[in-house]
Amino acid sequence: MQTEMEIQHPLQRPNVPAEFLAELDRIDPLICSRERLVDLYRQAPDAEVRAFIVGIMDTRTMVAIIAEKEF
Repeated sequence: MQTEMEIQHPLQRPNVPAEFLAELDRIDPLICSRERLVDLYRQAPDAEVRAFIVGIMDTRTMVAIIAEKEF
């Protein structure tokens, strides 16, 4: 019998401070500058949240390459 694995989004974990989440909402990581994302990465409470931010940065980098835009 296969057991189900519960997957929890890194931002929904209890150790993520409300202030961090508010800042994430305020800057909108999908449109903010690379520098702002790096700042947010440095403020991340743990490795999983940092990995989430790196994923956003990777996606934005790929889109920028395809669109021939700066990121």
